[in-house]
Amino acid sequence: MGSSKIKDTNNKYKIELNEYEERITRHKPSVNILYRSVNNCAGSGAMGIILTGRGDDGYICLKEMSDNNARIIIQSEESSFCFGMPGGAIKNGVNGKNVDLKDIVSEIVKYSEED
Repeated sequence: MGSSKIKDTNNKYKIELNEYEERITRHKPSVNILYRSVNNCAGSGAMGIILTGRGDDGYICLKEMSDNNARIIIQSEESSFCFGMPGGAIKNGVNGKNVDLKDIVSEIVKYSEED
């Protein structure tokens, strides 16, 4: 089982699927790998979204995105089935906006329409 990374090739982004990848935590596949590649490609112009999930996958590289001034959306505890991943992000200092699941799409649209 592998993961995906976002690659910047002459200002064109593409998804690269990897069967084997470096590990940041024990998780494989890991959303950390995806978040780090997004941060490396888009930096402060990126958006990271963390949704309901068990465990702590994602918060390490979502924190890197947050530290790089990317826009971060964290699913609210009230609308999460399991608040492990979103809660881990908050607990570990990710600066993001808590948003109910039903409102996340409109937040994405708002961000995409900004200059």
